[in-house]
Amino acid sequence: MEDRASDRCNALAKCVAPGPASSHRSQLFTVRLWPEELGDGEVEWRGKVQHVTSGQWRYFREWPALVAFLQEVLPPCDEKPGSVHETIE
Repeated sequence: MEDRASDRCNALAKCVAPGPASSHRSQLFTVRLWPEELGDGEVEWRGKVQHVTSGQWRYFREWPALVAFLQEVLPPCDEKPGSVHETIE
């Protein structure tokens, strides 16, 4: 499952890689994280992510759920060479 999460993170990175400033392609999210006590001394991180422009939000307990939400909300990537979304390696 970690390989799958890693693949999703890498795909997301291609979409949001740094590039020339372009306000119409910019997306703003807020992410809130807090520790949740589970009992017996166990603590788990929980979170809430919200797309500021649309107001869409989702709670998450694992990073892949955060990445999945970002991929749902973000517009499709433009993979043309030289585009804002081109991966920088």
